[in-house]
Order: sequence, then structure tokens, then C-alpha cells
Amino acid sequence: MPAIKRNISRISHSYVAGDDNSPHSNQSASSATLLVQPKHARIPHIPADSELPFSVFMLFFSFSCMSLQYIHLYKTTWWLPNSHHQYAINFRLIDYKLVGYLVSMLCLPLLLTLFRQLKSIPNRCCFTACLALLCALSCCWAALFCWMSYFVYCRTSLLYCILLVYPCITYALVFYGHVPGTLLSRNWLSGGGGSTPQHQKSSAAAAGATAASGATSSSASAANGQGSFSPRHSCSRDPEKIRDETEALKSDFNGRLKIILFSTLFSSFHSAFVPLLFVQNTIYLEPWFCGVHVAVTVASAFLFYTQHHLPPHRIDTLHRCALHLGCWVKVEGRGSAQVPYIPWSELQVWQQGALVKHVKGLFKAEGITNSAEPGNSMHSRFHSLFYSPMRLADGLQCAIALLLVLQFAVLLQCHEWYKVLSSAIMMLFNLVSLYKLTRNRLVFKRCYADLEDEIHGD
Repeated sequence: MPAIKRNISRISHSYVAGDDNSPHSNQSASSATLLVQPKHARIPHIPADSELPFSVFMLFFSFSCMSLQYIHLYKTTWWLPNSHHQYAINFRLIDYKLVGYLVSMLCLPLLLTLFRQLKSIPNRCCFTACLALLCALSCCWAALFCWMSYFVYCRTSLLYCILLVYPCITYALVFYGHVPGTLLSRNWLSGGGGSTPQHQKSSAAAAGATAASGATSSSASAANGQGSFSPRHSCSRDPEKIRDETEALKSDFNGRLKIILFSTLFSSFHSAFVPLLFVQNTIYLEPWFCGVHVAVTVASAFLFYTQHHLPPHRIDTLHRCALHLGCWVKVEGRGSAQVPYIPWSELQVWQQGALVKHVKGLFKAEGITNSAEPGNSMHSRFHSLFYSPMRLADGLQCAIALLLVLQFAVLLQCHEWYKVLSSAIMMLFNLVSLYKLTRNRLVFKRCYADLEDEIHGD
């Protein structure tokens, strides 16, 4: 009889945490209702540029950077009394075919943006007229691009030709297998972008599914960060849904980061680097200042694209998901084997400070709630990066402040007219970034300070 009792006691303690009939599952179900859900701050609507105005602004920025680089390269001493130059720039040495090639390449993002904006036209007649106009504009652009490319590629070496197509090769390697935006999709060719009832029903169904799961995203939107429906956050108590949402938001963030890096490379390469690459050997240039202009162009373009593709509401969505995800800290030491623990279950949301046993070791829960997988490096990186919403805002704020300080230091050391002009114009562009990033940071700080006061008040 004592042996039978010992066997029964062993069997009663052999239930796994995921079994519905086990005491652990009943305990986890009851503890899930007692978990303190994270509170989220209410972020107000912050005005931001839409895709078309931002594309126009970046085109103007790229043209300005390219013009300033040409001023650095082909400046003259026109103010001297015995000078043979009548203008501040030696226009005879400028390769206008190369300029036409660069202009056509810099206009390509705006042209693609115009095609993507066709979806928002409700009237079919206006849609047809705009489509015909854009097709004619595309034919003109293609003719200009082919004509200028023919002269540029015929007069340059093979190495320079490879350098010119380097952005295209990068795009093919990074975005292989993904459709660029919605340009090649069928919806925008149906006319009226959303005027048909069938399209409205499908859009409403997709939006409802996204709101319900919090992690619905097409492969194209995950690839380029510009899809119609980005992953959303849902305050779920299901750990599997939280992990799926984390995976979707991670893919969306990586896609946006790819777009930011490629757009920065594309803009700065054609506006600042290519004119320096094709300069004549007889031209006297200052490598350090031209290099500084390239570096400032890259940094400024990166900040512009970052604040456009990572707006405040997207950062807040990542932060909310990180609060629900939590993280695990591995417990090391000799006495860790004697610490009481619970076997980790993927079906349970864990409280802060819980000790669980995983195949990778003994872990302690961090965060208000914890749905992450112990030892998962992706979950740990996601939580550490987005747990504090001020981390990205402070990083961007420090970057733009450091850039402006360096530009101001260069401006104080410059005495030539073209250096002063270039530094002043680039500082004006970066002041726009400083204003937007400071505004976003102040809004974040105020909203989360109010949330802390509300939590401590409760």
C-alpha cells in the first residue's frame, strides 16, 4: 500500500504545463487573469508629410546637394581683376550629359511615387487622365535616361560603368523576390483606387483581420515597409499571438530599415559622390571639403528617411509590443540548481521575477509581463531596443545635434564663399530635421511622463 501511494503521488505530479487537465494549466489560467497588463500612453496625432510631399522635398534636397557639389568642383576666381572668367562657375567644364543622367536618376523615386498615388483617385475619369499623363511623362523620362546613359556609358571605363549601376545591383540583392511597393500590383490598375465595392470589402476585411490578430502583414509590406496595411498592436493575453506579432513587427521594422539605407545610398550616391567621381583631372579640388560634403549629405539623407519611415506612431507600436513581450535573463551560478523553478510553457504568460527551467538553462522573467521564449536572441534584441520609446528618439536627437555642431565648427573654419554657402544651406536642411525630431521627442516625453504620473497616482 505505501508503494501504491508513492506511485500515485508521482503520477499526480507528472502533468505538463500545457495539459488542459493538469493543475499547472488551471493555475496558469487563473494566474493569467491576475496578471497586471502593461499600460500604454496615449500618443496624439503628430502631423507628418505624406509620401508625395516627402518625395518632392527629397528631390529638392538631392538637387541642392548636387548643385553644391558642382560648385565645389567648378568654382572660379571671377572676382580677380585679371580673371578670364565672368561667372562664379566654369560652366564649360561641366559634363551636361552626366548632369542629365543624374537628374533622371534622382527623378525616378518621385515618378514611382506618382504612380503609387493613383490608387487614391476616386473618380475613374480623373484616374484615366492622370494615368495617361504619367505614361507620357514616363516615356519622356525613359527617352532622357536612355539618351544620357548612352553617352555616359560610352565615354567611361568598365569600372566606372559598374559603379554607376551599383545602386541597381544593391536593390536587386536586397529586395530580391519582393515587388517594389504597390506599383506592379493589380489594384491600382482597376481604376479609382478604392471606388469599387469589391475592393472596399476586401480592404475592410483585411483591416479587420489585422486589427484582430495584430500581426497581419503581406510579404511586400514586410519587405519594403510601404504596404497598405502595416502590422498593428493588439493588447492580447495569448503568448502565441504576442510572439507572432513580434515577428511581424520585426519583419516590418527590418523592411523599413532596408528602405532607409537603400534610399540614403541612392540619393547621396547620385547627388554628391558621382560628380566627384567623374571630375576632370585638370580640375583643382579640395578632397577634404568634398568628402565632408558627401558625409553630410549621407547623414542628412539618413535622418530625413528615418523620421519619415519610422514615424512616432510606428515607434509607439513597437514599444507596446515590447512591453507585452518581455525578456528573460539567464541565471548563472552554483546555487542556481537549488533555486525552485517552474518548467517553461509556451502557452503561459509569466509574471515579473518568475523562475523557469528551459532546455537552454534557468531564466528569470523581466518586464511587467513575459511572453518571450527563453534564450531567443531575437526576442531579447527586440525588447532591449524598443522597451524604452525614448531610446530611438534620444538617439536621433543626439545624431542631429552632433551633426549640426560639426557643421557649425566647419562653418567657423571656412572663409571661402562657396564653403560658407554650402555649409549654410546644408545647416538649413538639418534644422528642419532638428525641429521635427525635437517635436517628436517632446511629445513622447510628455505623454510617457503623464503615464508615469497616472500609474503612481493609482
